[in-house]
Amino acid sequence: MIDLLEIQKMIFEKMSQLEYPVVDEFTTYQEATMPYVELSSLYINKNDTKNTDGIVVDQYVNAYSAYKGKKEILEMAQAISDVMDFSTDNLYIKQLTTTISMDSDTKGTLFSDDTGNDYYQAVLIFKIFVYN
Repeated sequence: MIDLLEIQKMIFEKMSQLEYPVVDEFTTYQEATMPYVELSSLYINKNDTKNTDGIVVDQYVNAYSAYKGKKEILEMAQAISDVMDFSTDNLYIKQLTTTISMDSDTKGTLFSDDTGNDYYQAVLIFKIFVYN
């Protein structure tokens, strides 16, 4: 059986190498001081082969920056990609996509939270193949 908790711990340890705080859950954006990285949604599908047990995990990673330009959010996205570029004997990671999100209501500048503070968000999706 594949231990999902061990996989999540390994990802968290890799993300902890970043110079930004890494969290796995917030109820509101006001609970964190930007910039920070959030390990977000995790989707799991079976991916057994004839001879091995396997799963495919889609790991979503969100980065948040209140910097007044795109420089910091782009640096964060690159740093996340760099630390997630690893594999082990039974684990392989492939980056699917990176999206820098901006609020279209403000003509492509920034999102605004409930208190009127502006921020950028990057969403990175990684596909993780795990076999036993």
